Amino acid sequence: MINHAWLPTGEGEMLKPEKSSPVSNAVLVRDIEAIEVPLYNINALAGIRPGQADGEEVEEMLPWINAKEGDFAVRFDGDSMEPRVHDGAYVLLRPCVADPHELAYGHIHLVVTDDRVALRVIRANTDDIRSLLLVSVNDVYPPIAVPFEEIRHIYRAISTLSTL
Repeated sequence: MINHAWLPTGEGEMLKPEKSSPVSNAVLVRDIEAIEVPLYNINALAGIRPGQADGEEVEEMLPWINAKEGDFAVRFDGDSMEPRVHDGAYVLLRPCVADPHELAYGHIHLVVTDDRVALRVIRANTDDIRSLLLVSVNDVYPPIAVPFEEIRHIYRAISTLSTL
């Protein structure tokens, strides 16, 4: 890192000493610590569980501010979550329990079943308490009811990165 006090005067060391981090995969981004998280192909998630997959499923490592150990990222494709999540945006995800009493209803989650990987807002299904409603932000797409017994993994969306 450049020593900003050195820039105007030329006095002292040009580079700051490296800061050590308690997290092994942490990097500094503009003097803010970020954790490198694996980027997975969203379509491959149906067959793997992040954190237990081998390195071949990881497309690259992305530095992410406010990430925690165990978090990972996917690149979202499509318009079902427009305007909250744009086509091509990266989404930081955190594993959570698929217990209906512990889910953050009204928030965006990635839900993985045997035949579907869907990034949607989750809502309680008042017509069937044994299932969740997966709701798109874009009204063009109807809600999808998914029985809890079909859910293999569920991850809460923490933040997104997208290009303009």
